[in-house]
Amino acid sequence: MKGSFECDFFDLEKIEKEILEKNDIELLIFNMIYKKNFTDDLWDFFINNMEFNNNNLIEIIIKVPDIKEKVWYKFINNKPAPKDLMNFITGFYPELKEFRFRAFYELLEFKNDFIKEQLIELVIKGDDISYHAWKKLMSLKIEKKDFLRIIIESEKFRKLTWQKFSIKCGDEDIIYIFENFSDFNNIKNSKEFLLELGYYVLYRNYNNFSIIETMIHVKDLEILAWDKLLKNNPTNFDIIFVISKINSEYIKKEAIKIILKNNPTKKEIEEIFKFLKLSEKEIEKIYKIFSEFGNNNFLKNII
Repeated sequence: MKGSFECDFFDLEKIEKEILEKNDIELLIFNMIYKKNFTDDLWDFFINNMEFNNNNLIEIIIKVPDIKEKVWYKFINNKPAPKDLMNFITGFYPELKEFRFRAFYELLEFKNDFIKEQLIELVIKGDDISYHAWKKLMSLKIEKKDFLRIIIESEKFRKLTWQKFSIKCGDEDIIYIFENFSDFNNIKNSKEFLLELGYYVLYRNYNNFSIIETMIHVKDLEILAWDKLLKNNPTNFDIIFVISKINSEYIKKEAIKIILKNNPTKKEIEEIFKFLKLSEKEIEKIYKIFSEFGNNNFLKNII
């Protein structure tokens, strides 16, 4: 018994010296995990004689759960910044769920302007804390760009956020979502959301650009959106834009017929032929005929 105590004491003395001299947090953690003689009293000794940053304390909470309560209070007394709390919250520590929630509620103590970005990150992450972050975020005055970011990047809260945002969603927002969503086509349920968004556009009073964006990004609604566009008195510019963006041969032919009935300008005709990919020689020939006859009837047969 005496020999065992002396051996423990010798080891402890050696550990003390090395850890304290080097402020070696890793060695401390190693000994806390693997040395049976590393007691709560010894922890108290080290915590009062060493310098710990918040990342050190998070690491100890994770790796030495037996003393996590004591270390947690040291962590909080260190007045962690939102960045430190986020390091703890976003780590994948299922066994420390209670402490991650504690860190989350500590985060909420900061002024809203300081934590808005962190809340958006937590929402997009889509884990067990995300719903609480989303509820808090929706209670704040957040900018349009924040709504749009969640709609585009968060699979879990896309529909809920869209329901909140759609009430005040304008044409420029619809176009922004369509144009930026193309980078997220591999995200689960993105196609379903685009379909829902497309129907939303077609059954409300959005402008022609929103309708054309629906044609471009929601292939299942291409014909329906085209019919809606025709009822919306499209300009020649709208029709040319459709020709430039849509692959459907049927829609292209119909679009060209409509343009020719609208007395297109020379510039508009140039645009049409550019998107039809005619050769320069063919275009020159057409313009020569056009200048001779001064009307567009010949174009109907050529196209």
